[in-house]
Amino acid sequence: MLIKNYAIRIVLPECNPSAQKENAIAELPDDISEVLPYINATIKGCSYNPDAGTLRFIKEGMAITLHPRKIAIAGLEDETEASQVLNSLT
Repeated sequence: MLIKNYAIRIVLPECNPSAQKENAIAELPDDISEVLPYINATIKGCSYNPDAGTLRFIKEGMAITLHPRKIAIAGLEDETEASQVLNSLT
């Protein structure tokens, strides 16, 4: 298992604070940048940016971006859904 634990914080979209959906940021204790190219090779439809060290993909209508030490998820209903999505990634 790559991601053993994380700390979630829920944020409203900066561009639209009255939005109905929420975003989540999961802070990771470990750097996952070395595995991003491998994930890019296995998940169809990814957008990998090696210069920025990010990998972005869409899962069930949610935009997920993997960074070296965090995961950003856009389009969530609540923190429970954020936890479910993050658990599905681990």
